[in-house]
Amino acid sequence: MIVQRAAGPLRVTARTRGKSWIYQWGRGRNQWINALDEWASWTIHKAAAR
Repeated sequence: MIVQRAAGPLRVTARTRGKSWIYQWGRGRNQWINALDEWASWTIHKAAAR
């Protein structure tokens, strides 16, 4: 998925991590979230606003 933002598009990828699905938008420790987390969309929105 591509999230449009002023600083350029943010690419968010769904992938597996162990036995769980995650959304990842970078390579850092804080740049992924469990796909089933109730705050996933809010966290991605917050990352795109930076």
